[in-house]
Amino acid sequence: MSEFPKSKNWPKMLGVSVLVVVAIAVGAVCWRVDDWSRDWTENRAEQTFELQEGSVAETAERIANWVAGQSRWTVESKDMPSPSETQMHLIRSTALFKFTDDIHVTIRQLDAGVVIETVSESRIGKGDLGQNPRNLTELSQAWK
Repeated sequence: MSEFPKSKNWPKMLGVSVLVVVAIAVGAVCWRVDDWSRDWTENRAEQTFELQEGSVAETAERIANWVAGQSRWTVESKDMPSPSETQMHLIRSTALFKFTDDIHVTIRQLDAGVVIETVSESRIGKGDLGQNPRNLTELSQAWK
Protein backbone atom coordinates (compact mmCIF):
# COMPACT_ATOMS: atom_id res chain seq x y z
CA MET A 1 0.00 0.00 0.00
CA SER A 2 1.42 3.37 -0.96
CA GLU A 3 1.75 6.18 1.51
CA PHE A 4 1.43 9.92 1.05
CA PRO A 5 4.73 11.69 0.64
CA LYS A 6 6.34 12.53 3.96
CA SER A 7 6.82 16.14 2.90
CA LYS A 8 4.15 18.57 4.01
CA ASN A 9 4.56 20.46 0.72
CA TRP A 10 2.84 17.85 -1.48
CA PRO A 11 -0.54 19.70 -1.58
CA LYS A 12 1.27 22.83 -2.74
CA MET A 13 3.26 20.87 -5.35
CA LEU A 14 0.07 19.22 -6.60
CA GLY A 15 -1.66 22.60 -6.91
CA VAL A 16 1.26 24.07 -8.85
CA SER A 17 1.31 21.03 -11.15
CA VAL A 18 -2.41 21.42 -11.90
CA LEU A 19 -1.96 25.14 -12.60
CA VAL A 20 0.90 24.41 -15.01
CA VAL A 21 -1.19 21.85 -16.92
CA VAL A 22 -4.16 24.25 -17.14
CA ALA A 23 -1.89 27.10 -18.27
CA ILE A 24 -0.40 24.92 -21.01
CA ALA A 25 -3.89 23.89 -22.21
CA VAL A 26 -5.15 27.50 -22.27
CA GLY A 27 -1.96 28.62 -24.02
CA ALA A 28 -2.38 25.92 -26.68
CA VAL A 29 -5.95 27.07 -27.40
CA CYS A 30 -4.91 30.73 -27.57
CA TRP A 31 -1.97 29.88 -29.85
CA ARG A 32 -4.33 28.35 -32.43
CA VAL A 33 -6.67 31.36 -32.61
CA ASP A 34 -5.85 33.21 -35.83
CA ASP A 35 -8.41 36.01 -35.81
CA TRP A 36 -9.59 36.99 -32.34
CA SER A 37 -12.51 39.09 -33.64
CA ARG A 38 -13.81 36.21 -35.81
CA ASP A 39 -12.90 32.99 -34.02
CA TRP A 40 -14.90 33.63 -30.82
CA THR A 41 -18.11 34.63 -32.62
CA GLU A 42 -18.28 32.63 -35.88
CA ASN A 43 -18.80 28.91 -36.32
CA ARG A 44 -18.86 28.85 -40.12
CA ALA A 45 -16.32 29.41 -42.90
CA GLU A 46 -16.67 29.47 -46.69
CA GLN A 47 -14.07 29.32 -49.43
CA THR A 48 -14.14 28.91 -53.21
CA PHE A 49 -11.33 27.35 -55.23
CA GLU A 50 -10.94 27.34 -59.00
CA LEU A 51 -8.88 24.64 -60.69
CA GLN A 52 -7.69 25.14 -64.24
CA GLU A 53 -7.79 21.45 -65.11
CA GLY A 54 -9.74 18.31 -64.27
CA SER A 55 -13.33 17.18 -64.37
CA VAL A 56 -16.02 17.07 -61.72
CA ALA A 57 -15.73 13.28 -61.39
CA GLU A 58 -11.92 13.35 -61.13
CA THR A 59 -11.98 16.09 -58.51
CA ALA A 60 -14.65 14.31 -56.44
CA GLU A 61 -12.59 11.11 -56.58
CA ARG A 62 -9.44 12.96 -55.47
CA ILE A 63 -11.32 14.44 -52.52
CA ALA A 64 -12.81 11.05 -51.54
CA ASN A 65 -9.38 9.39 -51.76
CA TRP A 66 -7.79 12.13 -49.66
CA VAL A 67 -10.53 11.85 -47.01
CA ALA A 68 -10.08 8.06 -46.88
CA GLY A 69 -6.45 8.62 -45.90
CA GLN A 70 -7.27 11.01 -43.04
CA SER A 71 -7.95 9.77 -39.52
CA ARG A 72 -10.61 12.30 -38.46
CA TRP A 73 -12.39 12.81 -41.79
CA THR A 74 -15.23 10.78 -43.34
CA VAL A 75 -17.43 11.06 -46.43
CA GLU A 76 -21.01 11.17 -45.17
CA SER A 77 -22.67 11.40 -48.59
CA LYS A 78 -22.02 12.09 -52.26
CA ASP A 79 -24.70 13.22 -54.69
CA MET A 80 -24.51 13.95 -58.42
CA PRO A 81 -27.54 16.09 -59.32
CA SER A 82 -26.15 16.46 -62.86
CA PRO A 83 -23.08 15.32 -64.83
CA SER A 84 -21.59 18.78 -64.40
CA GLU A 85 -22.08 18.98 -60.62
CA THR A 86 -21.25 16.86 -57.56
CA GLN A 87 -22.15 17.61 -53.95
CA MET A 88 -20.30 15.98 -51.07
CA HIS A 89 -20.97 16.07 -47.33
CA LEU A 90 -17.83 15.47 -45.28
CA ILE A 91 -17.48 15.20 -41.52
CA ARG A 92 -14.42 16.06 -39.46
CA SER A 93 -14.06 15.52 -35.72
CA THR A 94 -11.56 17.25 -33.48
CA ALA A 95 -8.89 15.21 -31.76
CA LEU A 96 -9.44 16.01 -28.10
CA PHE A 97 -13.15 16.58 -27.49
CA LYS A 98 -14.45 14.95 -30.70
CA PHE A 99 -16.44 18.04 -31.75
CA THR A 100 -17.99 17.42 -35.17
CA ASP A 101 -17.85 19.83 -38.10
CA ASP A 102 -19.87 19.43 -41.30
CA ILE A 103 -18.08 20.31 -44.54
CA HIS A 104 -20.20 20.71 -47.67
CA VAL A 105 -18.39 20.61 -51.00
CA THR A 106 -19.97 21.50 -54.35
CA ILE A 107 -17.91 20.83 -57.48
CA ARG A 108 -19.07 22.41 -60.75
CA GLN A 109 -17.63 22.07 -64.24
CA LEU A 110 -16.28 25.20 -65.91
CA ASP A 111 -15.28 25.61 -69.55
CA ALA A 112 -11.71 24.81 -68.54
CA GLY A 113 -11.46 23.11 -65.14
CA VAL A 114 -13.74 23.12 -62.13
CA VAL A 115 -14.85 25.40 -59.32
CA ILE A 116 -15.01 23.97 -55.79
CA GLU A 117 -17.27 25.72 -53.28
CA THR A 118 -16.67 24.68 -49.67
CA VAL A 119 -18.50 25.46 -46.44
CA SER A 120 -17.39 24.22 -43.01
CA GLU A 121 -19.73 24.62 -40.06
CA SER A 122 -19.56 23.55 -36.43
CA ARG A 123 -22.55 21.61 -35.14
CA ILE A 124 -22.44 23.22 -31.72
CA GLY A 125 -21.08 26.39 -30.18
CA LYS A 126 -20.99 30.07 -30.92
CA GLY A 127 -17.35 30.27 -31.97
CA ASP A 128 -15.00 27.73 -33.50
CA LEU A 129 -11.61 29.08 -32.39
CA GLY A 130 -10.64 29.08 -36.06
CA GLN A 131 -11.24 25.37 -36.67
CA ASN A 132 -13.58 25.81 -39.66
CA PRO A 133 -11.10 27.89 -41.70
CA ARG A 134 -8.43 25.33 -40.78
CA ASN A 135 -10.75 22.55 -42.02
CA LEU A 136 -11.00 24.20 -45.43
CA THR A 137 -7.26 24.81 -45.62
CA GLU A 138 -6.63 21.18 -44.69
CA LEU A 139 -9.19 19.95 -47.23
CA SER A 140 -7.54 21.99 -49.99
CA GLN A 141 -4.57 19.57 -49.73
CA ALA A 142 -6.78 17.07 -51.60
CA TRP A 143 -6.35 18.91 -54.91
CA LYS A 144 -2.99 20.66 -54.46
